Amino acid sequence: MKKLFENVGGNKFKLITESIAEPIKGSNLVREGLKKVFANSDIEVSYHRLANVGLGYIKDITEAKKCAIQEAREIASDFGFQDDEYNQKFIKI
Repeated sequence: MKKLFENVGGNKFKLITESIAEPIKGSNLVREGLKKVFANSDIEVSYHRLANVGLGYIKDITEAKKCAIQEAREIASDFGFQDDEYNQKFIKI
C-alpha cells in the first residue's frame, strides 16, 4: 500500500492519496502452478524452473519472472522448501 503525504507545517502531515497495488492478472494461476511444481519436486527447484511457470500465464517476461519468484517465496515453506537466493533455487529441508 502506498501513501502520499503533504507537509502542512512543522511535523504535521496530511494524507493526500492512498493507493493499493493491484494484483498482477494471472498471479493466482501462477500460484496454483507453483503448488504443483513444489508438490512434485524432491530435493530442489531452480528459479529458472519457477520463472517458466510464470511465463505460462503472464505475457510480460519480466513481470512473469518477478511474480513467479515472489509467489514461490510465499508458498515454499508450506511444502518444506527454503529459499537459497545465493544459488537461485529452493531447497527441501
